[in-house]
This record gives sequence, C-alpha cells and structure tokens, in this order.
Amino acid sequence: MYEKVDRITRLKYAAISILLFILGLLIMMTFFLMFTMVFALAVWAWSGIFMHLAIKGRSYSDFCRSIGLR
Repeated sequence: MYEKVDRITRLKYAAISILLFILGLLIMMTFFLMFTMVFALAVWAWSGIFMHLAIKGRSYSDFCRSIGLR
C-alpha cells in the first residue's frame, strides 16, 4: 500500500503540474519545430504525472517505486 501525502504536498504537485503544462505550451508555441515538439510533449507527460499524483494523493517516491526506479 502506498503512503498518503498531506494537503500541502498535493497543492505543490498541482502547482508543479500547472507550471510544467505552461512550460510545455510555451515550448510548443515558441519553437514550433519538429525536435522541440518532442520536448514539449515530454514536459506535458511529466505534468500529467504530477497531476495524477496530486489527485490520487500519492508521493513521488511511491511513483518511482511503482515503476521500478528504486
């Protein structure tokens, strides 16, 4: 079973997610080239991961353990 995080951490994860989404949007709009689109999509993927963690209330270390990084 995974550990729950407190409300402040959930808000931090949501803020990180929003900032990463905006960064991906800026990368996509500013450098509209094929190789920068890959970076923008990667940033959006990380944004989705952090929003998922914020919604579920899981910690980042639990996420890393679930995909086998630690």
